[in-house]
Amino acid sequence: MTSLYSFIIQSVSKISGIPTEDIAGDDHFQEKLEMDSLEAVEVLHVIEVKYRIKFQDIELEGLQTVNKIYAAAVKRIDEKKIHYAGVLSDFKKKNK
Repeated sequence: MTSLYSFIIQSVSKISGIPTEDIAGDDHFQEKLEMDSLEAVEVLHVIEVKYRIKFQDIELEGLQTVNKIYAAAVKRIDEKKIHYAGVLSDFKKKNK
């Protein structure tokens, strides 16, 4: 199974056409990698679909590097885990 960080790098590579070995975590998508805004949004969308998360609209402008996307995705995944743990706990209490 591909790690989240590797998946992000692979997605950037696939969408931009840049080899994975030429993509560093702190490379700015538009300034360094010369990706346009639609390509950057496509990267975010692919991650949202695969990991079933949703980036907040307010976050989107700041998500311009692999490292920033990774940090935001980890945060969203953790929030999802916390939410589902609460739902499961409530379910167990109701069904005792």
